[in-house]
Amino acid sequence: MEPHFDLIRVPDPEAGEWRIEGPVGPKSRVSVSSPWRLSTSGLPTTLYRGFPVPVEAWLEHEDAEAPLPDNLRFSVTLVGDGDETLASEQLAATTDGRFRGRLSAPMQTGNARLLIRARGEGFERQRGQAVNILPAIGVAHDPASNDLVLAAEHPRLNRDNTEIHGDFQGQRLEAAAVDETRWRLPLPELEDDTSQPLLLVATVTLDGETRELTLPTVTLNANSEVGIGRPDMAGPTLSAERFAEADEATVSEPEVTIADRFVEWVNAVPALVGDAWQAGWPGVEHAVAKHGRDPRLWIVIGALLLLWLVSIGWRRRRRSQGKTREEPHV
Repeated sequence: MEPHFDLIRVPDPEAGEWRIEGPVGPKSRVSVSSPWRLSTSGLPTTLYRGFPVPVEAWLEHEDAEAPLPDNLRFSVTLVGDGDETLASEQLAATTDGRFRGRLSAPMQTGNARLLIRARGEGFERQRGQAVNILPAIGVAHDPASNDLVLAAEHPRLNRDNTEIHGDFQGQRLEAAAVDETRWRLPLPELEDDTSQPLLLVATVTLDGETRELTLPTVTLNANSEVGIGRPDMAGPTLSAERFAEADEATVSEPEVTIADRFVEWVNAVPALVGDAWQAGWPGVEHAVAKHGRDPRLWIVIGALLLLWLVSIGWRRRRRSQGKTREEPHV
């Protein structure tokens, strides 16, 4: 509760425009109580590209016998993020006092608002619903197999009622269903260096009605790059998956450097020497014959010989320093 507020009531307002004069702050509220209430059937929160939206709306009054306002009209409008009108339709009146219609199929994806308006003589009501528009079928490219992957986002689309094909230079390419709601379309090879478009079409049959959905155009390039007309057409299902690049399909082996090979060879020297020692002089001859041309062998032998000479010199120096010379005395 606010510590202080002014409550102003207008029990029987006159028809027409009303204005509020004076300071209006962020916590100010204006409420309109009316016996009329705008009602609608369940409005969806998710729309699908290429599918119209059925809408049903009506007015309810506290007195069920009250007549409807004169010249009553209903409309439904789809508004984008920038308040631009994406689609708009008038609803038709029916004998039961309700208004029904279908909003044209949206052709874009993203966030939007669905607005239902009722207008009459001195009367206007509006109801809004935030919606998210998704592609009915998502499209993505799998570089590892060079296939197009298509996944149904619309909950009623599946392999039994949906067929997908591509049109490439007059040639029809069929997409094969690999799952209940997923298809794959192998991409053709290009014969020249020019980029070529691949047109995708989905034929859907629902409730006895057949419609064609135009999917985004795919551009095939000579350098094996594949461009999809709209990056937002992958849909949430395929966007959550990561398709590996062709050169990432297999895990590359760690690069072995010269230093790694030298260390590995040095570590193997004691075993070679031990085997030669146990085999006697013939074993030494065999080891020299096998590895004699390897410069690493002579480097190791030279390093061991140098280390042996340094150790001998160091020991002799310590012995000479350890002897003390006795001075003559009487």
